[in-house]
Amino acid sequence: MTHFSLSYYHPSPVPLTVDAIEPANGTVRELEDTEAQLKCRIYAHPKPKITWERIDLNTLTVSNIEEDGRILIETQSSHQESQKSTFPNQVTVLESVLKFKPLITGDNGSYICKADSAIPFEKPLLTNFHVWVLEIPQVKIIKINENKTEAILTFTVDYGNLPVEKYFLEIRNFTIANSSWIAHNVQASSVTIEGANSVARVDGLTPGALYGFRLAAKNEVGTSEWSYMNITVPPDGNYS
Repeated sequence: MTHFSLSYYHPSPVPLTVDAIEPANGTVRELEDTEAQLKCRIYAHPKPKITWERIDLNTLTVSNIEEDGRILIETQSSHQESQKSTFPNQVTVLESVLKFKPLITGDNGSYICKADSAIPFEKPLLTNFHVWVLEIPQVKIIKINENKTEAILTFTVDYGNLPVEKYFLEIRNFTIANSSWIAHNVQASSVTIEGANSVARVDGLTPGALYGFRLAAKNEVGTSEWSYMNITVPPDGNYS
């Protein structure tokens, strides 16, 4: 009697490999309220698992991303030949897309496409992305100090992830009846940084007068709303 034996062939494991990412440089820079996506394409054998994580830039904590109707995760699998596999058509290709529909301010941050291997003891494969939501800048005057006939404005700026092209500063002398706002030229390059705040200086003020100040900033996206504050300049001989 002739005996036959059956041999079962198992493809060799294929380590986690990044096949492609989108955007190619890993960075998204898009306007608020527009749609954007991050994509990573991983192949391996056996089939890996992909999850998305976000790094909070303030606390540096990492958390899993969950779909909420605005943020969507779409993952598809397919098979392809690989020179790294003993037998063809055994390598799983996973393409995972993280979609923002649309982007909001809170989406600023770093993201990770995390692939967990089914091969024992193989470390997860992490692919890093960065999202910058481009917005209109925001300014807020937090204090104004008087120095003789000079006012020193201290304010905060949220740049909206773009450089400020221009500041708009207008001054009004309320001591003068029917006065109007008068533009004061402030170059972006003349604004100094002191710690977390920005500082601008205005001179030529009249002692004893009540002044109103309003400040705005412009970047590539648009111009902020005005931030207001009033001061009274001390009379002659009684400066703070």
